[in-house]
Amino acid sequence: MNALARVLGLSVKVHNEMGDVWEHRLYKKPWFCKLYIWCSYLDNKIARRKVMRLKSDYVICDRWINDILIDLGAECRFDDILDSKWYCNFHTILPKNSCQFVVIRNRQAVLDCRLENHVNPDFPYRFELYQKLAKKEDVNVVDNSGTIEESVKQVMGGGDRMKSNNRVAWISILQAITMAAVLIGHIDLAGNMNPDYPIASWLDTLQAFQIPVFFFISGFLFVRSSSFAKGLISGGVIQSKVIRLGIPFLFLSFSMWGLKLCLPASTLEHPISVSWEYFLKIFLMPFKGPCPHIWFLETLFILFLLMPTYKWTLNNKMATTAWIVLLFFLTFAPYKYIGISGEYENVLCLNQICRFWVYFYLGMVVQKYGLIRYFQNRWVLTISAALYYAAVIKGWGALVSSVFGIAFIVSLSHWLSDIRPNLFSSYSRYTYQIYLLHMLPIMAMKFVYHRNIMEDSTWFPICWIVALLCAIYIPTMVAKVAERCPKPLRMLIGL
Repeated sequence: MNALARVLGLSVKVHNEMGDVWEHRLYKKPWFCKLYIWCSYLDNKIARRKVMRLKSDYVICDRWINDILIDLGAECRFDDILDSKWYCNFHTILPKNSCQFVVIRNRQAVLDCRLENHVNPDFPYRFELYQKLAKKEDVNVVDNSGTIEESVKQVMGGGDRMKSNNRVAWISILQAITMAAVLIGHIDLAGNMNPDYPIASWLDTLQAFQIPVFFFISGFLFVRSSSFAKGLISGGVIQSKVIRLGIPFLFLSFSMWGLKLCLPASTLEHPISVSWEYFLKIFLMPFKGPCPHIWFLETLFILFLLMPTYKWTLNNKMATTAWIVLLFFLTFAPYKYIGISGEYENVLCLNQICRFWVYFYLGMVVQKYGLIRYFQNRWVLTISAALYYAAVIKGWGALVSSVFGIAFIVSLSHWLSDIRPNLFSSYSRYTYQIYLLHMLPIMAMKFVYHRNIMEDSTWFPICWIVALLCAIYIPTMVAKVAERCPKPLRMLIGL
């Protein structure tokens, strides 16, 4: 391809401070850029075999997938390559359980370290792409502005990050299990007329951990992310969360509002209307909106707004302890003692924030202080499982059962990842998209059940299983298709 580029005049020899060097001008022919990227992808797909044959405990691949993507983006002037389908395609080449690092320094230091950076016209594009790469949640950032020892400490200090990338096997399994539990809680085919199946009472026990675990893992993953490591605790975080949480919130709210306007009012569990008061409720009281389950997005966004406070408390063990005590106190809804009750306790998800804030912060604490190692124990799994089911059956309260439930599911996920690291891999990458879109398949299955076969209770378990599978795999297929679409469309479902 390089020889063809020279023939086409897309690679030219220039003379500068480095002497006679060849420089690419691939961006002049877009069709050649596409061919060049395709060939680079196939070349690295083949080269992967050499990496997989190595038997070492650790294999360091310097300037491989991410660096190749950045070179391609700079030379082809493809500024969105890190948000394109090529980013996903190239990352399928990476071996499973790989860990990605990017070393960052300030611009002047990078310029001074190599003469080439001063004379290469691609440098500004390449530097900008590296800055975008550093914001990726699956990339570990190493700040190289200090000493060599400090940089090495950052690489080795990650612990779990050296064993896998940010989306490690146990986290994927945990998210998959918790997502399935959420769907089970939302599948209500016949409402109060559900047949009395023995398994139904057992499935009800799943309700105690699903949402607390989601908040726990959200806090855990944020402390693990590059944004937290780099100290981007204000504008950068808020902007990323507006994109990640706010855009899907708006898209789903108004899409479901438009859809439900076309349906008979008698079929709607949550009535809708066309008024400014109703539109205001969509934001102030998501439960009253056309898509009630997305209250989670608004609650999580509000929790992220207080990130500077978390950063301060997590650097001091006394402050951390005091903050945990305060958040445990909030679970008892102290706002009711000042007269906030009824509909008012749902304004800006106040009730949900007080109930689930502590689990979000506990996830941050577990990651910050490396406490996750205590969950990687069979005894912890056995004891936490027994305590969880005892708390649920005996009615020890939501707070106690949630804490034991988190310990149980985290330990279970670690145990399963040791046995089957690829368990639930068919949908575990798309749990966020499943959460956003799962109600549509469930609504469709509920309509079919009510319309045709509700009186025949023998069909209930079949319809229930079909509803669960559709709620998982239809959003998964939508997400896979969306990955190949332009970025604005992907942003609608949080990709």
